[in-house]
Amino acid sequence: VVTALTPGIFLPLGASAPLTDLSGNARNGTAGGGLTAGGYTPGPLTLSDGGATDFDGTNDRISTTYSPFVAASTRTFMGWAYQDTTSGFQCLFSSFAAAPAQLRIDSGTSNVTWLVDGTVAHTWTSAWPGVTRWVHWAMVFNDVANTASLYINGALVSTISGVTVAYTGGSPVLYIGIRGTALDIPWNGKQAWFSVHEAGLSATNIRDAY
Repeated sequence: VVTALTPGIFLPLGASAPLTDLSGNARNGTAGGGLTAGGYTPGPLTLSDGGATDFDGTNDRISTTYSPFVAASTRTFMGWAYQDTTSGFQCLFSSFAAAPAQLRIDSGTSNVTWLVDGTVAHTWTSAWPGVTRWVHWAMVFNDVANTASLYINGALVSTISGVTVAYTGGSPVLYIGIRGTALDIPWNGKQAWFSVHEAGLSATNIRDAY
């Protein structure tokens, strides 16, 4: 389903070629911080590649050469994630910039927060279903309409309007599982089937991907 939605990048993070970009754009990922890509089971899916990648919550990360953080664009970020603990802020993905765009779960909570410029927070309160379970997530950011929509397990949580801040750092590349050039607030848990789409996927598209 994900490949049919024309991703700009699609890293399966599973058992088979976890860092190979399945979008056809050859934007493969690179493991950092001692990360072993793939190899964790069970993943979120049983009818396809059932594996996942386990992030250690210290410095594990995946870097790419792809920069989806473009002004006046619409992007959909999507994947599966499994949080081991609520301890500390935890970053699903970010831009590799000093003031990075980032989607994170806030420390000790189930709040999901999107920061376009690394500073101004736009938060979906109590949106994350909890720890030690697989969650399908998608976030659609429209930098023209200035809106951000979060979907959890195929359903819309809500759309936040007035997201008027701008990306920083020129054209920073995408990192998964850690934040920006500081390489901090690492993801503590697993991720699988990470994709970015250079369009705003519809609610139906996202539900089908789930």
